[in-house]
Amino acid sequence: MCGNSPTCTAHRARKKSSIAPRSLSVTPGRRLGAGLRSGTPQRGQAQLTRASHRSWTRGHRAITVLGRRQALPFGASGMTLPVPCVTSQICETLGLVVYAAPVRRMGPGSAPAAVLVVVIGAAIAGAVVGEFPDLHVYRYGGRAVLDQLPLYDADDPVTGYPFTYPPFAAVVMVPLTLLPGWLAAALWTGASAGCLAVSVVVVRRALGRPAPWWLVVGVTAGALALEPVWQNLSFGQINLILMLAVLIDLVRPERGTSGVLVGIAAGLKLTPLVFVVLLVLVGHRGAARRASLAFAGTVAAGFAALPGSAATYWTDGLLDPGRVGPPALAHNQSVNGALTRILDGSPPSWLWLVVAGLLASAVLLAAAAWWRRGDRVLGTCLGAVAMLLAAPVAWSHHWVWAVPVALVLWERSRWAAAAWTAVFVLRPIVWPPWGRGQEYDWRWFDHLSGNAYLLAALTVGSWAAIALNRRRGGSVSMVGRRE
Repeated sequence: MCGNSPTCTAHRARKKSSIAPRSLSVTPGRRLGAGLRSGTPQRGQAQLTRASHRSWTRGHRAITVLGRRQALPFGASGMTLPVPCVTSQICETLGLVVYAAPVRRMGPGSAPAAVLVVVIGAAIAGAVVGEFPDLHVYRYGGRAVLDQLPLYDADDPVTGYPFTYPPFAAVVMVPLTLLPGWLAAALWTGASAGCLAVSVVVVRRALGRPAPWWLVVGVTAGALALEPVWQNLSFGQINLILMLAVLIDLVRPERGTSGVLVGIAAGLKLTPLVFVVLLVLVGHRGAARRASLAFAGTVAAGFAALPGSAATYWTDGLLDPGRVGPPALAHNQSVNGALTRILDGSPPSWLWLVVAGLLASAVLLAAAAWWRRGDRVLGTCLGAVAMLLAAPVAWSHHWVWAVPVALVLWERSRWAAAAWTAVFVLRPIVWPPWGRGQEYDWRWFDHLSGNAYLLAALTVGSWAAIALNRRRGGSVSMVGRRE
């Protein structure tokens, strides 16, 4: 029996510290190697892997940590469970193995502070520049709602561009119409840049990686070199805002309001409806229903605000791709745009539907498969690729999804991420002559560079499908790496 000797006292102290409650951070990531399984976990991480026995619940995995049953949202990151554990302890779970390790925490508010810095800097730049063509069009739409004018019968008097969005988008833009131009530009630019920064945080955390302030600011600033990003900001486009809305709903669909943001995004620009299909394919039908209801609500709001213009949009203008610009323009990096340039004219509707439908469907199925295997960010990015392939027009500033795709690729292959990023930095789509119908005179090799965004997307989609088939025989970690 142990007394009060120094040896026994030290033994009791070690025993007491070994059962003290500690904070276990549960994040999806790679399964650690043999060193962890032998009792030496990597510092600052608690990783999840599939165990031999699985226990699934709808939208959650039920886990048991030292006899206490916990509900863990599938793919969740940044969760903290108060469980007693020591560095070398491996906690058996139902369907998971949780490796307990010391938690490394970032300074409080580091990511919000980084986003705030980005927002302020972008807002100042927006106020100084002040002239963004598409922002003018948005404000024109808001003015049409206030004055009850036909939305699609005339063009914006400042830019000469038509309003091509659903009527609900004009309703949303009403507040911008009430502001001075410089203030509207500042708020819009700050919001767009802020959404880009938050998207970086969302993607990094969903991948089980830290998002320190310097990384968020650096990636956001570096993303300005990508043509879709600076085009989006220089035009005053809405795509960065829509991208964040989709990421939030697709990465965490267990939330009670998940799907609503996707539905609203689709009400502003129809193409995010693809993500409703993705939600159905991955089994989150509740989120898909909420997205559908939210979208229906946007349609109803458009009819309530501008009944005549809404009827015009949903009947005459919906199926006319030419309403948003010439489909042959090099900046249209959709399947329809490529076919138009290759065939020296608009392709038959059946041909476009067959080619675009098959390619987009294949990528969307791969997206659902990766999402179900635990890599929600890759699945969402592939869903965005399918959206861009299927759209009749996918202008280059729609390809802001190049940023999260690059972050995903970086976790798998630095070379692949660098090659993908280079395509959008070097903008080879404008190397051949473009504009005023010059795309119809392209030579065969001009189509290779002139369709670079589309070809890069097809390459990533093909890689995802091939890698998926190769992994069927082995276990897959939470970020999709082979075990």
